[in-house]
Order: sequence, then structure tokens, then C-alpha cells
Amino acid sequence: MSDFNKTPVLFELKEARLHLDELISNVEGGEFDQHGDFAFLIGLQHIYEHLNMSWHTKFNKEIGVESQQEYETLSSTFPNFFSSPEPFVIEKLDSENEEMGET
Repeated sequence: MSDFNKTPVLFELKEARLHLDELISNVEGGEFDQHGDFAFLIGLQHIYEHLNMSWHTKFNKEIGVESQQEYETLSSTFPNFFSSPEPFVIEKLDSENEEMGET
């Protein structure tokens, strides 16, 4: 019997879907024609965070049991499904780049 817990997985997947639907609407509505790549990047990053958390929390018994530091690490760590034991980490945007509009 597996310890897979669908509750945190479904929570994160539904959040990702919600934000993906919003991102699609923004693209269709021309939102990024005015705000450019940076706003689009932030939307995609948020979706990836939820997808990453759905993978990393699949054995958690509760939602939101991670510390803030654990959440930040897990939400930015892309699962490595195939070869290397080291995870691929998506670098977070730092506040200086966010303020300047750079990536």
C-alpha cells in the first residue's frame, strides 16, 4: 500500500490549473502586449511552483506543513525524474531584479 496522499497533490494541481487558466486569459486578452515578458515570466513561475509542490508533497499527511524555507526550496526545485540524483533548481527572481523589471 502506498503512502501517496492525494490531498496536497490535488490542492497544488488545482491551484496550478487556476493560475494557468488566468495566464491563458491574460495572453488571450493581450495583457502581455502591454507588460511584456516579465509579467508572463512571473505567471509561469507561479504555476511551476504549484506543480513542483504537487510532486514534493505527495507523501505529506497535511497541506502546508513545510516551513517557509522548506516551501521556498521545494517550490523552486524541479523534480528530476530520470537520471541525476541532484535536483534541478529554478532560480527565484530576487527583489532587485523584480523592481528593475529585469530577469
